[in-house]
Amino acid sequence: SRLDRAPQVGAVRVTVRQRARIMGSWSVKHKLEAATIPTALPTDIAMIDFRYGGYTGTIPTELGRYTKVTQVRLEGNDLTGAIPTQLGQMSEMTSWFRLDSNKISSSIP
Repeated sequence: SRLDRAPQVGAVRVTVRQRARIMGSWSVKHKLEAATIPTALPTDIAMIDFRYGGYTGTIPTELGRYTKVTQVRLEGNDLTGAIPTQLGQMSEMTSWFRLDSNKISSSIP
């Protein structure tokens, strides 16, 4: 299948269409197994979109280093814990910051 030939990012395979979108955003819709949110993303991304992917664990503090991100979409997963204060380093955040439908235990820092 096409998914079997796609490049892999951690436990996630990225389809050709998604790979083409990497220049401006990072969006992975096809998850092969339970996984945590990947942290090795292109440095110039403008959007992080891992919504409704069944991701588990905590929100990685490393996401805060992507300072050009204008949108974060993590809603609809099984994320737990607090929202990392490092996300406050995303100084270009001007649009969506969605974490609903998770098990987050804190407010936005």
